[in-house]
Amino acid sequence: MLRLFVFFILRNVCCYFDHVTDFFKAKPSQLKVPSTILIIRWDRIGDAVLSLPIIDGLKHAFPKAKIDVVCSLTNQQVFDANPNINRIIALPGYARSYGLQRIFDTIKALFEKDKKMLIKHCLPHHNYDLGIDLVAGEWTQWFKPYCKYFVGPKSEQGGSWVFNSTPSIPLRYSEQSYAEYFLTFLSKLYQKKLPTIFPAPLPRNKSKRVSNYMANLNHPFILMYIGGSEDYRSFSHTQLNTLLPELAQYHRVAIFDNPDGKNMTAVKSLLNKNIIALEELSLPELAEIASNASLFIGIEGGPTHYLSNECNSLILFSSKFHKFLFQNWLPPLGPFSLQDTNYSNAQLYLSKHTSHRYGALVQIPKKRYRIKPYYIDLDPLSISNQAITNAITLLI
Repeated sequence: MLRLFVFFILRNVCCYFDHVTDFFKAKPSQLKVPSTILIIRWDRIGDAVLSLPIIDGLKHAFPKAKIDVVCSLTNQQVFDANPNINRIIALPGYARSYGLQRIFDTIKALFEKDKKMLIKHCLPHHNYDLGIDLVAGEWTQWFKPYCKYFVGPKSEQGGSWVFNSTPSIPLRYSEQSYAEYFLTFLSKLYQKKLPTIFPAPLPRNKSKRVSNYMANLNHPFILMYIGGSEDYRSFSHTQLNTLLPELAQYHRVAIFDNPDGKNMTAVKSLLNKNIIALEELSLPELAEIASNASLFIGIEGGPTHYLSNECNSLILFSSKFHKFLFQNWLPPLGPFSLQDTNYSNAQLYLSKHTSHRYGALVQIPKKRYRIKPYYIDLDPLSISNQAITNAITLLI
């Protein structure tokens, strides 16, 4: 009940504060072509992967611009060796927390001067023509003094007052991918088309360990991420113990888990010549394996976003992502069309992109609230095995 109350206040009361502050903001005239751009992506791996087309679009539209990226030590690997980035500034921790913790951290950030001084010390250029905060987190206000023009997403919590300009609606209700949401906004802002480009493959590592695994896998095979971050974004042990044998009847399946290996431990007894465990591999090593797979399967999350660009992919979304939010966390491969299926608790969306078959299997929520954002319950993932196996047949 407390969570529902907080969502109601933030999403249906505080968010309208932005409309008041927008009234007092100067309307942008024709902005000059930026020569220096600061992008803030100081958070997690999945968000960083989905941001790459924004960097590509900016560099395509403004080829002479120098683009610096503020990231975390965790997602730095996503930006390493990217030719469109001038400088990577990796900072410890994350600039955004979630739920009630975010409210406390936002208040705390007003008085925590250490991070403010860290930001000031690390920024090599203190007067960027354009600053783009893709995080909209607790530390957003500390970046604004270093940008002549500062933009970010339309907040659902009433925090967009810090930006000079934002899109007209929050990302959740845009029905666009993350990249398309920002590139459409920036195109209007600069009156110049910023193209949406499917990102190039992320860093791979064809290590000796990868070569050893590939010798055992042969072709074809499915690569499957059996881990997750929370109950609503993770397979249950019970489902894995039935799903993996079903898949292994028709496919060779290579599985990998989170570093803690909890789900891998639960399915150890199932391992055989058709269910092969990949252990202690980095994301670049897994990307090399994914590039040889016939299909990748994973629950929405950082490793899934990193690997799904490598081959045909099926992404599973919990009920929290139903209707609106799942579209934001897909690559720019649209349009995605809803398939006419008879799945009892999930909906399947497929991309019609010619070079990359991509499916999103979205769990149907048990309850729809009358107030925005309508779907907030963190129901445990429970998409049926039948829905998953049927979706696989459409993608392979």
